[in-house]
Amino acid sequence: MQCFFTATILELTMRRLPATFCLLLALAAVRSPGQQAARVLADYAGLQQQYPRPEGSAAELGVLRQAEQRLGELGIPTRRLDFRESDRDHSFSEVLVASVAGERRDTLLLAVPLDHPAEASRDRDGSLSVALALGLLEAARARRPTLSLEVLFLGAEFGDGPQYPMGSRLFLRDYTSADPAMAVYLNLRAVPSRLLVRTGGRGSECPFWLIDRTTRALDAAGLFFRIRGNETQIFRFGLTDQPTMIEPYLNAGYPAVSLEGEYEGLPAGGEEAWVASFLAFLEGFDGSFRAGIPETWDRHYLFFQIRSFFFRISERLYVILLIGVLGGALLYSLFSSRRLTRYLRLLGRDFWVLPLYFLLVFLMLFLATWALEGLQRLRNSTALWSRLPLPFLGFKLAAPLLLFFALLPVLRRLRVPLRGGFYSAAALLCLLGDIVVLAAINLSFSYYFLWAFAFALLFSATSNRVLKLLAFLASPYWIVKTVVELFSLPVLRFCHVVLLSKLWGNLLLAAVLLPFILMYIRLHLVLPWFRISSRRTRRVLSASLFGAILAGLGGFFLLYSPYGPGRPQPVSAEYLVDRVNARAQVVLASPAPLRDLYLLEPGALRVVDTHSRLARRELPPIADLITPRVREVGFLDRKNIHLDLQPVGRPVRVRLTVSSPEEFVLYDANFPYQREMDGRRYTLLIGANPPLPLPVQLTLPQGRSFAVGLELEYGEPPAGYQAFGDRAVVRSRLIYRLSLELKT
Repeated sequence: MQCFFTATILELTMRRLPATFCLLLALAAVRSPGQQAARVLADYAGLQQQYPRPEGSAAELGVLRQAEQRLGELGIPTRRLDFRESDRDHSFSEVLVASVAGERRDTLLLAVPLDHPAEASRDRDGSLSVALALGLLEAARARRPTLSLEVLFLGAEFGDGPQYPMGSRLFLRDYTSADPAMAVYLNLRAVPSRLLVRTGGRGSECPFWLIDRTTRALDAAGLFFRIRGNETQIFRFGLTDQPTMIEPYLNAGYPAVSLEGEYEGLPAGGEEAWVASFLAFLEGFDGSFRAGIPETWDRHYLFFQIRSFFFRISERLYVILLIGVLGGALLYSLFSSRRLTRYLRLLGRDFWVLPLYFLLVFLMLFLATWALEGLQRLRNSTALWSRLPLPFLGFKLAAPLLLFFALLPVLRRLRVPLRGGFYSAAALLCLLGDIVVLAAINLSFSYYFLWAFAFALLFSATSNRVLKLLAFLASPYWIVKTVVELFSLPVLRFCHVVLLSKLWGNLLLAAVLLPFILMYIRLHLVLPWFRISSRRTRRVLSASLFGAILAGLGGFFLLYSPYGPGRPQPVSAEYLVDRVNARAQVVLASPAPLRDLYLLEPGALRVVDTHSRLARRELPPIADLITPRVREVGFLDRKNIHLDLQPVGRPVRVRLTVSSPEEFVLYDANFPYQREMDGRRYTLLIGANPPLPLPVQLTLPQGRSFAVGLELEYGEPPAGYQAFGDRAVVRSRLIYRLSLELKT
């Protein structure tokens, strides 16, 4: 019996040894937070050695291979994607996808770019995002995550053109998931002093639950972050021309949020503490989805943040607030039926005044817009408003007020109503109309005027003059705060609509200003300090005040210099060498007049000093930059054309077109191509920074004549040429065009 028990215990021990060994290995693989952070920073330092990493470069491919090798050592499966089968765009970059199964099949897509913007410096090249992704994968391998994880190492994310971010679009082209999926995009240039959470793109925004769980996880991890709540409204309106990195994911129907940064110094606690906190955030964020990824999409939430204090209002809560405020107004009207009857009688009798005031405000804003355009023409700078959006806004609002005081005597002759109740009732009516119109467009847009309506109701209900003044001052708070924030960023498309749109911008401003002008008139009738002097004296003082403001702003605009020490003037110098038309020239352009510029040429130095913002100068002949080699192989009714392109230097772009006087079929090519509508021209899609020599293969019909147009783009001027100035920063590029005649 004793031998039996001894054998049984020994057998059980032997069976448990493999499991115990695996457990020990797993525990050994789990690093402490400090060790994980140190490993991430070590990876970060190593990845920064691969700089610069433009799209399609060897350095970008080197980072991808380095990540692939590291994940192979961890036993994490990966797969590569490239653009060989793409029919829209092309790039020589690739995408690496790493997958780790979680407790649930719901998937978190963590996207990180491999390349960086052209202007990025070595210390802000985005290597941190790749290092953090590797650290997350290592932690997920050691400790199974809640959600299944797919990390996307994306090439070709940054560039000029609507096709970017190309790596994200390539992944999404063929990605499908039967289970819910969402995306978090890490676009961190370096260790930030504060995280910037971006929640949408042009015409789209992430759902409420995603921003709610993101902010809660960031707060729990002790990370300092910022969300521009008004930026989310701009995304909803589509009032921005700048795409965001998460736009493709949102447009494809996947909830997404982007984590970027502000870089004004080191974060509190240093880099290692920040990295440890960020890894803790990722773990906490993943753990908040134990019940899975929600499939609802609340698009009408609000987010407010004042320094480290923030609060969120979901769609349901906002609807409750909306019903509460409007219901309170209805109850007040029922309990104050005499006041309601008086307001309705006054509105019915003098309603004609409202369109008159609206038209007057619109015309004054129209004149202010015309004055701003005149100032810009006088300064010969059509982009001056983009340098001074807030002063321009001050001028546009002060000018109508000056005209308003100047026209007061005329308005009194029209027998406008002098009863204060009319102006209170009219302000409430205008604000209620604004709420209804904006709620019909998007429910979240109405909260600015819901706040104003609540205080306008208090303004109307109270007879206390001090409380009435305080309600008047508080009513436009969110409108003023939002406009100041958007003009300070600045959101240029929104600023342009408000400042320079003669029709829609001025109609919008008139609709916003009218209720507050009506409330001001009501205050003017009841407050005693408006009667400290005669009517004429008050009018002269008010007109003098706003006249001085306008004169000061006008003088400031005329004397302001947008460029100076520390603010060099941006100048673009485009060198165009056109072998087709035997022409070579340089085109200089800038938002301001071109002054004190120099053009260096072989054996000559020319001065450019003009009041124009555009200057063209002819150049002497420039040596050939490429001599293509052509080989032809015929087969049946087709001919294979082989072009070997070996240009001088390294062009950023190579563009190639094939055209014929008659419609034809391009049977095949080794690059994706696009056909023109008339069928007489094809454009090959060749990615940025192509490898050299660049082979191009075309299969064309026999017995035809073709023209092959070749264009090389360089990010620098030709050898021996340079444009420069003491107070200018010049961005140069060279366009070289050549045409080949082919007869098949």
